[in-house]
Amino acid sequence: MDEALLRNLTLLAQRVNLSIADALLVAARVSPNPVLSLDVDHVNVVHLSKGDLTEASGRIDVPIILGGKRDRRIEVATRDRTIAEAQLEDQFRRLRQDVASACVDLLQAKATLALAKDNLQTFQNLVRINERRLQAGAIAAVELKRSKVSLLQFQSSVQRAVLDLTGAKTKLKTLLGRGTETEGVDIVDELGAPPSDAVVDFAALLQQSLGRRPDLRALEVGVTRAEADLRLQIANGIVDLSAGTEYRWSAQDHSERLIGLFLSVPIPLFNQNAGEIARARSQLQLSSRQVDALKNDLIGEVRAAYEEFNASRELVRTIEGELLRSAEEVRDAENRRYEAGATSFLEFLDAQRAFNEARQSLNDARATYRHAVIHINAAAGSEVIR
Repeated sequence: MDEALLRNLTLLAQRVNLSIADALLVAARVSPNPVLSLDVDHVNVVHLSKGDLTEASGRIDVPIILGGKRDRRIEVATRDRTIAEAQLEDQFRRLRQDVASACVDLLQAKATLALAKDNLQTFQNLVRINERRLQAGAIAAVELKRSKVSLLQFQSSVQRAVLDLTGAKTKLKTLLGRGTETEGVDIVDELGAPPSDAVVDFAALLQQSLGRRPDLRALEVGVTRAEADLRLQIANGIVDLSAGTEYRWSAQDHSERLIGLFLSVPIPLFNQNAGEIARARSQLQLSSRQVDALKNDLIGEVRAAYEEFNASRELVRTIEGELLRSAEEVRDAENRRYEAGATSFLEFLDAQRAFNEARQSLNDARATYRHAVIHINAAAGSEVIR
């Protein structure tokens, strides 16, 4: 998990959004610069080499920003950074869920491969026994062929299990940010985990999800951001002024020094920002509806995770208890009877398949339970089940 948080490429890309938000915040805080104008008028071109000037002036104009536009820009940029932080936190949550699920998938693939190899070993021994029994005249040749056909089927099962394990490792390596050409990856863990005895209350779980989920918090901040943007666009519709002062010198009267004051006022006959105001209002409605939609989705997600956790926990307990033990006892009994020649190969094969299905069902149930724990923690936005 630590490696994924440091090297996952999607997460690294998501981190850049914080830098972008910081840059936008810096840009929002910038104040307008004054304008300096230097003017030389009525220059006598004939006497230009003598430096004869008729008039010269220097002027400074300072923009006067009305409507609190700068504060509104800072407010919007601050909301954008808060949203970027929440989105990065949600990416953390999703990555933890994906990596944990990939680890469980890898453990499940290893358990399936171990089961397939165990079955293959059983039928390899069975083929050797049948070969000796055929030489001794204890069984017909067709019995040996049946056991060899079953052996080939289990060899195919091993090959499929190897491919599934390779795919699970590749998926995990991608999440860890490792290249496919790098060294392999493995998980030192067991698929089976003691089911938790924790009592999960759905109402408390839902309340925790609504209060802690970063994706919901990002959308809720998006509503306040849309409100701030609407205020900004309304402020942008207010015209700005420009005030200036000028100092002028005239060559006709060296003692004359002139100072001028200026005020520029645009005439707002038309609202130049009406379109942006309408866009901001629509964005505010959209953000509010997105929050409502996500809350509704969270209810379904939490409900599904809650039901999956309870059902998978009970399933694991059921299979680990009576089912697997009974299937193993029947398989061992049929194996002894077949080796003693007291039962047919088909009856032994049925018992072996029943045992295989029970073990595979247990592996699947254990994987489903561990996935359910991952899902319920991800739905709640924190670790509620260990």
